[in-house]
Amino acid sequence: MDLDNITEIKEIDKSGMATLLHGFSEQCQQGIILGQGAEVPFKKGAIKNIIITGLGGSGIGGDLLRISSVNQLSIPLYINRGYHLPGFAGEESLVFVVSYSGNTEETISALQGAIKAGCQIVIISSNGLLEKVAQEKSLPLLRIPKGYPPRTALGYLFFPIRKSIEKLGYIPEQKGAEEETISLLQDLARQYSLEQPLSSNPAKQLAQRLFNKIPVVYGTLDNTDVVAYRWKCQFNENAKAYAAYHVFPELNHNEIVGWERADAIAKQFVVTIFRDKGDPARIKQRIDITARMLSDKVDQVIQLDSQGDSLLARIFSLIYLGDYVSYYLAILREIDPTPVQSINYLKSELSK
Repeated sequence: MDLDNITEIKEIDKSGMATLLHGFSEQCQQGIILGQGAEVPFKKGAIKNIIITGLGGSGIGGDLLRISSVNQLSIPLYINRGYHLPGFAGEESLVFVVSYSGNTEETISALQGAIKAGCQIVIISSNGLLEKVAQEKSLPLLRIPKGYPPRTALGYLFFPIRKSIEKLGYIPEQKGAEEETISLLQDLARQYSLEQPLSSNPAKQLAQRLFNKIPVVYGTLDNTDVVAYRWKCQFNENAKAYAAYHVFPELNHNEIVGWERADAIAKQFVVTIFRDKGDPARIKQRIDITARMLSDKVDQVIQLDSQGDSLLARIFSLIYLGDYVSYYLAILREIDPTPVQSINYLKSELSK
């Protein structure tokens, strides 16, 4: 498959994911505007903790809030990815209920628990049962545009949450970081686009290095851990490929031993490690040592540096690269990146 043959790429990408990827910076801008206009009718002193509940592409916004505000948020933040809220959820909890479709089973269950516990609630959705409940219960609703696969709607699923929490005064405004992030995404869109040839396109080049291999992605706790998870999920959903991820320093206490006797199997793996200027010195040492240890065991060890000055821009620089790499990997495998047949099958079986 020739990644410079745009005609062939478009024949494979029947659902047009490339268009959504290319327009990501505009989506982020719209997400910021949506958040700025959101009504959050709560008093700061009445909220003692924040819970964000959502799954899959709808859940990553909460994870991104955690790492992008890890040293800023003045009250506890809990990310919920299941049917039930934690036991401490109550009247002093602000719960963001996030489901792009509005029909995610686990998220609907969590919403019911939030209502029962008397939580303060904000719903983020494009449609579905969540929108109906918001109207029936007079709950604040941030309605986001329809027509996206949830994993391609990150700008709508992250920035409105962040801007809402800014309004309440729990984290400072980051106008400069947001502007830098948008500008960087616009620049990267040109670098990673279909029209940019393989010879000068980092996303296409990396996809080729991963073709017919098993990707393993390593990030750093409270910095790029969510990015590593995002890459793993994008390989799963876009490229329909198995992938794994882990996080420094924890992986140095378990997974590193697993490579000792992997032998020939290890040559099927490509390990990608994220590096960021915010990584602590000891983590940088751990990355250096781990990369050396794996270099003669796996097929390749690829180290990628984040781009940008602000933490927000650096996080999104890596996320955006991963989105494009997984897209081009799907094209190399001659698979339409948009459909997720296994998820749809599972949902249909559960509905019986």
